Order: sequence, then structure tokens, then C-alpha cells
Amino acid sequence: MKTNSLKYDLNRPAVKKEFLEKVEALAAQGLRKDQIAAAMDLHHETLSIYTASHPEISESIQRGRQKGVATITNKLFKKAKDGDMSAIKYYLNNVDRENWKERQDTTHGGSIGVMTHEEALKQLKGEA
Repeated sequence: MKTNSLKYDLNRPAVKKEFLEKVEALAAQGLRKDQIAAAMDLHHETLSIYTASHPEISESIQRGRQKGVATITNKLFKKAKDGDMSAIKYYLNNVDRENWKERQDTTHGGSIGVMTHEEALKQLKGEA
């Protein structure tokens, strides 16, 4: 009985190295588990089932995500070091949020005056 026409034999006790490397590479690109499954011609539930019984798959996904974040963080840091103001601002807003977050001053130091209709008409006519 043929249960699945998968390219990968995940019923084996150990998952093939090529499968784990591809999972890791896709995770490094920021793909979610369902997207990784689709890219590998697997149903997302199939990947979830095998991930539960093969911890090395989860480890590959985690390792890939860490590598992806490290790669992008390094590129952002290099751009910031090279003087890219957008990169500097983004980096500081996220790394040292307490001291560098964007703030909007919403305090008001004066009083608000309300004009009457007549006063507004005089001002518009230049009589005030």
C-alpha cells in the first residue's frame, strides 16, 4: 500500500542529511514551518508529525533561523558602521530602546484660546 509519494523517506530512523540541510537553509531565509513544508513538497501536517518524532528537524529549523538572524544582523551592523543613518536609527531603536526609542513630545505648555464667531470674522477681514 502506497501511503505517500514523498521525495523524502521520513519513516527512516534517521533523517537524511540533505533533508536537514534544506530545512535549515529555508529556515535561514525566514520561512515559517508551513512555508518550509510547501517548499519541500510536504503537507504542513506531515512536517509537524515528523518534526515531533525527529528532533533533529526542529534543531535544523532553529539553527537555520539563528543563522538567518545573524546574517541580517551583521549586514545591518555593517551598514550602520558605514554611516547609513537609517541603519543606525533602526539598530539603536531596537538594540538600546530605552535610550534611543523614537519619542513624540505630547506635552502642551500654553493655554488654548477660543475665538468667537465675530472675532474670527474680524481676523479674516484683517480688522483685528
